[in-house]
Amino acid sequence: MTTKVTDSSTNLDRFNDNLARIEALSQRLIAAIAQKRPANPALEAPGRDLYSRAASAWWQQALENPTKLLEQQVAFWGKSLEHYVGAQKALADETFEAPADPAPKDRRFANPLWQTHPFFNVIKQQYLTNVEAMDQAVKGIEGLDP
Repeated sequence: MTTKVTDSSTNLDRFNDNLARIEALSQRLIAAIAQKRPANPALEAPGRDLYSRAASAWWQQALENPTKLLEQQVAFWGKSLEHYVGAQKALADETFEAPADPAPKDRRFANPLWQTHPFFNVIKQQYLTNVEAMDQAVKGIEGLDP
C-alpha cells in the first residue's frame, strides 16, 4: 500500500513539474511572438488580384486566339523533348556527360553538377524552359499592366 501512495505522489509531482514547464514555455512563446517584427510589404509576393487578372486575361486571349496558345505549347513541348532526347542520348552513349549547355550563368545553378551531370542538367533545362514559356505567355497578354 505504501508504494502506491508513494508512486501516486511522485506522479503528481512530475505532473505538476511538467505543467509548470509547459506554462513557462508558453509564456516564452507569447513573448517571442509579441516581439516579432511586422513583415515588409515591399518584400511580399504580388496579391491574389494580380494573379486573377492575369489568369482571366490569359483565358480571354486563349479563347480569342487559340492558335497563339497552340504555337506556344508546341514550342514548349519541342524544347522539352529536345532536352529529354539529349539526356537519353548521353545515357545511351554511356558517356554520362550533359549535352552542351547554351544557358547563361545563373547563380541558382552554381553547383557544377548542374552543368556536368545529365540528370541535373535536364532538370535545369526543363526549369529554364518552363520559366521562358511562362514569361512569353505573360508578355503575350494584351491589356495587362506591366
